[in-house]
Amino acid sequence: MPQAGDTHYTVYDDQPVAGPPIVLIHEAGCNLHSWGVEIRRLQGHRVLALDLPGHGRSPGIGQQSIAAYAAGVIRFLDSARLYQPIVVGHGMGGAIAIELALNYPDRLAAAGLVACGASLPVAPGLLDQLCHPGTLPEALNLLQQQFSSTATTPAIAAAIRRQLQSTRPGVLYNDWLACQRFDRRADIKNVRVPLWAAVGASDRLGIQPCAHYLAARLPRMSLRVFPNAGHMLPLEQSRSLAEGLQAFLQELPTRKPGRRPARE
Repeated sequence: MPQAGDTHYTVYDDQPVAGPPIVLIHEAGCNLHSWGVEIRRLQGHRVLALDLPGHGRSPGIGQQSIAAYAAGVIRFLDSARLYQPIVVGHGMGGAIAIELALNYPDRLAAAGLVACGASLPVAPGLLDQLCHPGTLPEALNLLQQQFSSTATTPAIAAAIRRQLQSTRPGVLYNDWLACQRFDRRADIKNVRVPLWAAVGASDRLGIQPCAHYLAARLPRMSLRVFPNAGHMLPLEQSRSLAEGLQAFLQELPTRKPGRRPARE
């Protein structure tokens, strides 16, 4: 697995490359394996799936703000020599994509937002439970319940549990603290990069109202609601999500492959 700066990632190159590279940013407490294989292998694009700092195989610690995570993604783009990629984020990763679109619009070609909004719901008491070893199992159970739906197979449920358990408690706490602090509702109208959004109809995290809030304030943004899917849409409906994202990508203006030219 390659590494740029302090960020581990996987890379899939589909030749010939028809569009900008795609950077996948995972949900809080998870890692790059929360993206289904169909999404990590989108046709016609170089796809990079990241482990955020402190997650998966990336060193470091989790950040306590979405802005700090976004700044780290910019450092990754610089290290990997990526210019104007399409950033696709799930949950907290979607919040990071919004932050990038607001603060670094010239660095993005477009953004995809999966199960997220301009603010993120965090269950009351979750942060307190994440703070203490004695209540950590309760917090993990709550998260798994919220991440699951009637469409979640036992295999996907087990994969979710493994990802949450493999993330250090301090990183879990920082992630959900960053989510609780995130609120871009007053600024979201200022986003100018092309956006595409998706949400599961059975999302138990309370994301649907947040996604519809985005759609109401960004009339040019396309929002797709996936039936029979919950919060882990990238695993539960990986192929359908990839097809929806692929259709959005095909409608974007043609750009040259998104790699900054080498300096003389």
